[in-house]
Amino acid sequence: MWPIADPDQLFFSKWNQEVEGFYMEVDRVDEIEKVIEANLERYNDSNERVRLDLILFNQLNKLMLKILRVVTTPSGHLINVAMKGFGMNSIVKLVAFAAGHQLRELEVFEGFQHDEWHAELRRAVIYCANEGKPLTFFVDEYKMIRDQMYTDLECLLKNHVASEITRKSDIILTLAELYQQAEAEKKASKFGLAGDGA
Repeated sequence: MWPIADPDQLFFSKWNQEVEGFYMEVDRVDEIEKVIEANLERYNDSNERVRLDLILFNQLNKLMLKILRVVTTPSGHLINVAMKGFGMNSIVKLVAFAAGHQLRELEVFEGFQHDEWHAELRRAVIYCANEGKPLTFFVDEYKMIRDQMYTDLECLLKNHVASEITRKSDIILTLAELYQQAEAEKKASKFGLAGDGA
């Protein structure tokens, strides 16, 4: 109801006390911990090798609600400022799991070159295009070792394609797959219409 009594307590999320998985208002933010705990338990049950040990508290729960809202929004992206050791890796893993996303973290190694960065972005874009599944791409600031990386991410977010990462062969292959898919749908539609008229 308007006016909003306490804007700081107004949250909409797929995590809610009534119908989890549906985007709706969170009735009681202070009671959302039970829903998050259930998701944390599901994550740990499905990942025997990597278990998350998160100590939940009200401020952290609110942060996770915000991150989940962003990553489940089409083309959603965010910059989160947090101290090292705050547990952002664990938070992002849990939120990506709850959102049904594949999580890809940038791995930087000694001698990491710009070509490797482009290859990492290319794999992420091609995965989303080929699999038709959402992906959360997680990059720690300390791994952003060149200014061009910020430019590539900005270009990807604004234009849905990153500068210089898509090779000509990838474009041709994607166009060929799209053409085959369109032709198959056209044939299926044609046979469907013929069957209906018979």
